Amino acid sequence: MNNSRVLRHALFGFGLGACAVLSACASDPSGIIPSAVAGAPGAGSAGVAGGGAAGQPVVTAGSAGSSAGEAGSALAGGGSGGTGGSASGAAGMAGGGGSAGAAVCPGAGKSVHFQDDLSGTNTQATHLVADLMTDLPIADGARTIEMWLYMEGKESWKSEHSIIEYGASGRCQAFGIDGGDNSNNDPPQFDPFTFSGGGNCRGDDNLSVVPAPSRTGWVHLAWSYDPTGKLSYLNEQGLNFLFTVNGVPQPIHDKKQNAGGMLMSQQTKLYIGSEQAKADPNAKDNGFTGKMDEVRIWNVARTAAELSENYKLILKGTEAGLVAYYHFDEGTGTIAKDSSTKKHDATFDTAGNRPAATWVDSTDLTLTCKP
Repeated sequence: MNNSRVLRHALFGFGLGACAVLSACASDPSGIIPSAVAGAPGAGSAGVAGGGAAGQPVVTAGSAGSSAGEAGSALAGGGSGGTGGSASGAAGMAGGGGSAGAAVCPGAGKSVHFQDDLSGTNTQATHLVADLMTDLPIADGARTIEMWLYMEGKESWKSEHSIIEYGASGRCQAFGIDGGDNSNNDPPQFDPFTFSGGGNCRGDDNLSVVPAPSRTGWVHLAWSYDPTGKLSYLNEQGLNFLFTVNGVPQPIHDKKQNAGGMLMSQQTKLYIGSEQAKADPNAKDNGFTGKMDEVRIWNVARTAAELSENYKLILKGTEAGLVAYYHFDEGTGTIAKDSSTKKHDATFDTAGNRPAATWVDSTDLTLTCKP
């Protein structure tokens, strides 16, 4: 995930004693907070004694202790102000210690960059692969997939180039999201799909995004399916399919499943960054070009409200129904850790002649820590 999470703190005088933090735990969708150790408490200095001599009329009260304790490291709070000196000339009391800084989200400002058709030639796509085993939502089960993408222009919008996919390649088996328009349409398009053509299911929805996002920059996608038909949005009830872009439900064509229809997703690996690999490890395939971050797989159908309220948040990883969660913050190596409780780590697949995806910075994506 993007974890640049800029931290700025200031100490304010006269008893404010708090460290004001402007960080990735703010509400701007373009960055994240790096891990930091809680700061040590600060301490205010003692006040200066008043000027009156003993036994003489009161002259001037002692001055107040320093207004704020010295800031602790990282995110420590400032100390409280010192107590003023007494009229008789006694020194003011020292300011109280600052409280320890609050815990922050983990991360190092990284993401994974995927690329297809390297150097302008038809090559294998880069991707990561994860085996979710029995936690993978299959058959006609409820599910949601979501992620942040950094679009890099025309290459990122290629139609029939899967961004994420699983479930086998038969009708009503595959479940994933494609780019939708080769950058030829305005507004831009995505294609959440179930490979429904000719099968007893619905859910292939090449659509124009509303409101239209930029051709370059970060965008959040979520694709949700509820076989019980309890999803709703845009004043419509009883829906089976929901697709959101930056938390906004999209006017997809196939909102409801066929009567008696169902998905038939098979137990496969999860392919992040491309379509599902073919049997021949050297066979060409199609994939995404751009950065990806904060990939989440759920075995529940996330509602429009849940997606809108949480897409800018870094989750705790313990949320009900979350079966895989990749922050992509390792920045090195060939393993992307699963931050859900299921621990289904993803690997950089380089079988055959497949090129490897790469670690890159994502300090321009700011997300907020979930309370």
